[in-house]
Amino acid sequence: MTSALDSVMDQAAAAAASFTPPAEAQALVPAAAAGTAVGVAAPRPSLDDMADNAGIQVDAYLSVKETGLRIDKNPVFQKAKVRLNMLEVAPIYSVRANKGGATTFIKSYDGQQTSQGQNFAQAIANLQATYDKVDGPYQTAEIPVELLEDVPGAKKGERLGITPAITGVKFWTKFYTELRQAGLTQATVDVEISCVPQTNRNGNEWGVVGFALIPTR
Repeated sequence: MTSALDSVMDQAAAAAASFTPPAEAQALVPAAAAGTAVGVAAPRPSLDDMADNAGIQVDAYLSVKETGLRIDKNPVFQKAKVRLNMLEVAPIYSVRANKGGATTFIKSYDGQQTSQGQNFAQAIANLQATYDKVDGPYQTAEIPVELLEDVPGAKKGERLGITPAITGVKFWTKFYTELRQAGLTQATVDVEISCVPQTNRNGNEWGVVGFALIPTR
């Protein structure tokens, strides 16, 4: 059976094969068509469309270094206790592209359009044509959590956003599997997040987010 991710990959491959670089494409488009087409209105978005593509609502986003968890440029920390409402977690397809040391991401909630409203397969093809290395699409999730304690850069009660990187997805998947076995996939649970150091065969070091359920008393 073909999955949604397989379909996206097939579309991206086809789009990449027929991709026309922006400069060449502009030369092929008549001047009158280069702007917004006259008399063609964009589809009217619904409130459900807005909600489905708004992403998670948080106060700050968590990043991970090889030395620990971090919020913006504040000092790193190793662990934090948080509260997670599983009904707020938003599964996404993500693509990571690198060029000259710079990294950019695109994401899609449905595998068809990016969060910015572009065709997802074509957006992937554009990255493949202009970036040195493109990883994905891969499945991950946007995870909003409420802090149960102060950490450097954020206070108890504030909401943090976590999006596991491509190398960290397996840790989230393992945690989700544990929740599913316990019948907690639609529950609000207390969790300890932590930095899990990683090293590859070349000696490169980085960190990913680990998740551990805090047992209820």
